[in-house]
Amino acid sequence: RGRAYRLTVEAFHGALTFLRSHCAVLPAAQLLNHLGQLHLERGRMSDATTAWEDGMDQLMGVVHCCKTWRHLSLGSPEELLHKFGVWKLLLAVVLLSKLARFSVGPASDSAVEYCLFAAVLLRAAMHTHIAHPGQSWNYGGHQPGFIIPDVDLFTDPNRLSSAELLHATQFVAWTLISAGHPVPALPVTSAMHYLAFQVMRDLQFTVHARVLSVQGLCSIFRFSAAFAGLVELLGGYGLPDQALLAIPVALDVTPLGDMATAALSRTDPRTMSRAKTTGKEEKAKKGGASTAVASAVPSADGAAATFHDHLPLDAEPNKQALALLAAAALPPELTTLYGPALCAEVQLAVAWFCLSVASSDRASCLTPGTSASLTMTAPFTAGSPRGVTPPPTAKIAAAEGGGGKRKHE
Repeated sequence: RGRAYRLTVEAFHGALTFLRSHCAVLPAAQLLNHLGQLHLERGRMSDATTAWEDGMDQLMGVVHCCKTWRHLSLGSPEELLHKFGVWKLLLAVVLLSKLARFSVGPASDSAVEYCLFAAVLLRAAMHTHIAHPGQSWNYGGHQPGFIIPDVDLFTDPNRLSSAELLHATQFVAWTLISAGHPVPALPVTSAMHYLAFQVMRDLQFTVHARVLSVQGLCSIFRFSAAFAGLVELLGGYGLPDQALLAIPVALDVTPLGDMATAALSRTDPRTMSRAKTTGKEEKAKKGGASTAVASAVPSADGAAATFHDHLPLDAEPNKQALALLAAAALPPELTTLYGPALCAEVQLAVAWFCLSVASSDRASCLTPGTSASLTMTAPFTAGSPRGVTPPPTAKIAAAEGGGGKRKHE
């Protein structure tokens, strides 16, 4: 086996020399990605790190670019996309995630730097069409249906594996949110949702992406968009087709437990069979921005319940939204479909939202005697999904991946 490994490595280096002699930058970087994976599986971490760093240098055209990327003139996302192209940017995200995950470890400062670099490149890759948010914080809740319109980037798995990129986006988003950089993490969660929902049709990763998006939005106090994301999770809206096939056709999903009327649930097209799906829902499935799912959450009097960022916490609409969220319960069909692990993640996402609201500046402005129920029906255990630390009190990470922090205005 050792001889076969040496011969394989020699063949890789021979092919790499040929590609470099012909200035084939992208194929050479792809080869270095696979070579690093081969070294990793053999336990040769230093060789794997060297291969992945060489791949990054090959893509960026700069020596030691991973360590000096903050000093490079990267320019705007549009300039990055024009200079490198979508393929190089996506492959660079995969290489950087491997360097952060395997070479230095997810808890180190170097891993955060790798992930910040990856977030900058991935946001540039999302600018291939005009229908994209202008700022990173506006990606929260944005669920694109494509990277390039009418182009499937993952028809050739040898060029770039969609599963590999999906795992890369998940690790980058989780690392950035854990380290207190929610703003640059939001475009990554948006890309992760596209890969999980549109490309892989994977239920587990779709839920992971939405949970990470809720955590990022709560960290920057955008509670309205986070509330809409929780409605999707608790109501089972917009699930991948493979997951929808597991739900009975006559399913009566009550969006938020007993607080929602069964009549609304039966007339909501999102709870009917796929054959009766409306044209608007089909458009949402194909891509584009997320629809206003919060309108499907009724209050006790039948009106739509939405959390409003511009209103104080003790305002009547926000009190109703929090009361509904506190009484939320997953329908039995969704509990079976999600499984114990995903149900726990959804419940922790609700707890994360409630803790973020309670620890924000809004909670300190409550008038005496105000009761905004944040009581959870399910017990909340210490910790957060995948080891994320509790939300900050009144601070957010500097926009666009800056290292420092500033007080929330």
